[in-house]
Amino acid sequence: GMEADKLVESVNSDAQETGVWIDLPTARRLIDMYFAAYPELRIHFWEDIKSELQRTRTLTSPLGRKRTFFARWDDKLLRDAYSFLPQSTVGDLGRRAIPRIASEVRNCEFLLNVHDSVLVQCDPKDLEEVVTGVEQAMTCPITIHGVTFTIPSDCQVGWNWGKANKKTGDNPNGLRDWEPGDEVPGRV
Repeated sequence: GMEADKLVESVNSDAQETGVWIDLPTARRLIDMYFAAYPELRIHFWEDIKSELQRTRTLTSPLGRKRTFFARWDDKLLRDAYSFLPQSTVGDLGRRAIPRIASEVRNCEFLLNVHDSVLVQCDPKDLEEVVTGVEQAMTCPITIHGVTFTIPSDCQVGWNWGKANKKTGDNPNGLRDWEPGDEVPGRV
């Protein structure tokens, strides 16, 4: 439900880091292309959500989380409702993974769950083992309407929470994507 101007703002806020900038006509075209590729979102998913909101004002996620929408009926309420199901499902995935991380992943300490992220710390020598274990723990099968699937997750490593920027050299010890075989990011 994101409008074109918000998409421009979102993409361009990271543009210095990603090198990707868009303008308003491009954002409109991307949104149109997205809905052309996935017309069932508007036809079925959004209509089902509107219908349920009109009946009960409450939505239930595939994993059982309920949210009642008390706000005035407007576009913001609908955008919030459209995003509730996928966002809460991904957040619940993280919470499902926490006990698995705590019991199955050796040599790491679970620190925090923020929205759809899980933060652990480990000794650099155990990094590959810990990353592999956390990725496996995050692979929690979910069944929706009889279809079982997993939601992909990724792993980032670093000495602090800020993002590392390779282009500018800012925060060289910050978070960066991790690939098997990578060396541990070092401190300067």
